[in-house]
Amino acid sequence: MTLAARKLVQYLLDIGVVDAASVVDGDLMIVDTTRRHRNAKVLRQAAPGCFVKQAQSEQPLANQSLHREAVCGWLIAHDERFTALRRLVPRWLAYDHARSLLVSELLPEAENMAEHHLRLGRFPPELADLLGRELGLAHAGVSIPPANAPGLEVFPRAQPWILSIHQLAASQFERLSAGHMQVLALVRQYPEYKSVLDALRGQWSIDGLVHGDMKFENCLVLAAQPGQEEPALRIVDWELADFGDMYWDVGAVFQAYLSTWVLSMPEHDEASAERLVSHARYPLESLQPAIAAFWRAYSAVRPAPAGLTSAALLTRCVQYAAARMIQTSYEHVGQVPRVTMGALRMLQVSMNMLTRPADAIRDLLGMPEALQEAGA
Repeated sequence: MTLAARKLVQYLLDIGVVDAASVVDGDLMIVDTTRRHRNAKVLRQAAPGCFVKQAQSEQPLANQSLHREAVCGWLIAHDERFTALRRLVPRWLAYDHARSLLVSELLPEAENMAEHHLRLGRFPPELADLLGRELGLAHAGVSIPPANAPGLEVFPRAQPWILSIHQLAASQFERLSAGHMQVLALVRQYPEYKSVLDALRGQWSIDGLVHGDMKFENCLVLAAQPGQEEPALRIVDWELADFGDMYWDVGAVFQAYLSTWVLSMPEHDEASAERLVSHARYPLESLQPAIAAFWRAYSAVRPAPAGLTSAALLTRCVQYAAARMIQTSYEHVGQVPRVTMGALRMLQVSMNMLTRPADAIRDLLGMPEALQEAGA
C-alpha cells in the first residue's frame, strides 16, 4: 500500500527520520516526483531532507528491484567491504520491506548530468573526467565476495537481459507496446545481432559490483563547495546492482553520450544520413572530447588486468555500449504505436558498433590513438 502525503509524514515521524518540530513549525514540504515508483522529496530548511521511494506497482519485479537497491544501500552504509562506494552513493536512512519503501539522503541542490548538459548546452570533458575517476575508484574498491557469502543473496550474478533479447519470448516482457514489438522483431530479423550478442554473453565475467543502469539521469552533479576545486558526483538508482562485468557500466556511459547525439538528430524520414548528422543539435564532435576524457580517467584508475590490452577492453566496452543502445531503443518506444525514427537510428548505430568496433572507436568515440597504440 502506497502512503499518501499525510500518512508519509506520520511514518517518517514514527521512524525518526523527521522530528515533530519540523511539522509543527511548517518546515516540511513534500514534492511528488513519481515515475516508475512513487517518489517524493521531503524538503526542510532547518534540517536535512530525505528522498522516499516506494514501489507502487503490484508487479513482483518492481518490489524485487527496490529491495535490491535497499539492500545495496544498507551494505554500502554498514558493510566494510563496500566502503569505497560510501562517498558516491546518497546515505541509506531506512527501509520498510513490508511496504516496499526506501528512505535515503536528499541532495536538494543536485542536478543530474542530463539536466547539467542541457543547461550548459555542452558536454564538459572535466565532468566526464570526474565520472571516469569516480566510477573507476568504485569498481576498483569493491572486491568479489564468494558466491555463497551470507547477506548477498539479493544479487543474482545474472547477465543483462538485453544480451538475450533475441531469445526471450514475448511473455517474458512486461507491458509490451506496439513499438516494443517492432524493436524486438527488428533485432530478431538480423543474424548479426544474434551472433555478437551470443559472443558477448560468452565473454561476460564477474569481476566486481556493477551499477547496471548507468546513464546521465542516474548521475547527480553537486556544485563545488567553498574550498573545493571541482563539483562532487553521486550515483543513484541501484535497483539493478549486481556482481558482474564492470565494463558493462563503462559501455553504458559511452552509450549515454552516443544516444544523446543520435536522438538530437532531426525527425525526418526522408533526410539523408549526411544531412541528419550535420543537423544534429549536439554534433558528435562536441561529445567526443568528453568520451575520451571519461575513458582516460577510468583507465588511469583501473588499468587493464593482466593478459588483456587496453584496446581489447575498449572493444568490449564499445560492444557493450552497442548492446545497451539496443535497450535504450527498446525503452524509447514504450507506449507508442510504432517504432520511432530515433529508435531506428539507434538500432542502426548499434549494429555498426557491434560488427565494426574498431571503426566505432575511431569514428564515433573519436579515439584513433587507442587503435594505433595497439597496432590495430
